[in-house]
Amino acid sequence: MKKLERKQLYIGGAAIVLIAAFSLLLYRPLHGKILQVRNAKAQQIAVEKDAFSKKQNLPIIREMLIQAKKETGEFSERIPADRQLGQLLQSIAEAMNSQRLKDQVVAPGSEVSLEKLNCIPVRMQCSGTMKQIFAFFRTLEGLERIIKIEQVQLKNNADLSGVVSMNAIASVYYQGSK
Repeated sequence: MKKLERKQLYIGGAAIVLIAAFSLLLYRPLHGKILQVRNAKAQQIAVEKDAFSKKQNLPIIREMLIQAKKETGEFSERIPADRQLGQLLQSIAEAMNSQRLKDQVVAPGSEVSLEKLNCIPVRMQCSGTMKQIFAFFRTLEGLERIIKIEQVQLKNNADLSGVVSMNAIASVYYQGSK
């Protein structure tokens, strides 16, 4: 009977060794991989939720992009690649004439070169009623080229007849070398 007990002990020991080997060699690595897969799945779900929430904002962002392209496209179209100064000065003089302004002077100043833009200051001087002068400024806004009014000085004439003298300095831009 002792031999049977010994055989049983050997079988029990072998079973314990097999269970330990299974646990160490198969179960634990597989369990670790299962945990990795669960973590990866949780991360993937989080990424999907984030993408879904961003997808909800996509039409708004697309509309903002279209609007920005319209605005920047118009801006770059209104800044020519070359000076075209003579044509611009003629347009300013025509705007003054169309408003029947008197004592007109339109004179360019010294050019200032910036990195991607070049700037030419333009001195404008004329006289007329306030209504005529403001109509002139509205006409300047409608020109195809961007004109930035830097300084405006209005003086009432000494006889107080309603005629105002206007002195203004504006900046006009054109694209520099890229």
